[in-house]
Amino acid sequence: MREGRADVTGLAVPKETTAYLCGPVSFMQAVRSDLLVHGLSPAAIHYEVFGLDLWLGK
Repeated sequence: MREGRADVTGLAVPKETTAYLCGPVSFMQAVRSDLLVHGLSPAAIHYEVFGLDLWLGK
């Protein structure tokens, strides 16, 4: 078992991978950066924010 944030730097990520991220913004920013270093296209990285519902009450 490993502790800490997800670390994709040690993974073999094919360039044709499509990634779907969900979680806090700081987590997704870090993982997205790692995936870009692996050569993924920004268009191949999709996300959904998991956190405060900022529109609630408006």
